[in-house]
Amino acid sequence: MATRKLESHLTILGTIGGVAPFLGLFGTVVRILLTFNILADSGNQAATVASGIGSALIATAFGLGVAIVAVIFYNSFQSIVKHYEDDFQLIKLLFLSFVDAEEAQGTQYSSSKVNL
Repeated sequence: MATRKLESHLTILGTIGGVAPFLGLFGTVVRILLTFNILADSGNQAATVASGIGSALIATAFGLGVAIVAVIFYNSFQSIVKHYEDDFQLIKLLFLSFVDAEEAQGTQYSSSKVNL
């Protein structure tokens, strides 16, 4: 139950990590298009072009930055969730072994006492 909740948050984080570069690239393309429109309207002004391309690259860098951070956290949390799943499985197996050992000795638990 707890791992399902953690995994649902991982889906969101994984989506952010996957989509962020595309958003940055989209911002770059839009800004470059605007820069070329300004260039076409104003003639050949290098400062205008440099400023527009600089803004476009900022959008790309931001998108890549978000993606890098999201992927790092996604992979870290994925590892934590896997660790918890392994621990829960071990606890479950130990508990079932304990119940089996008690039943073998003649002490039985009713189904209302043991809920897995």
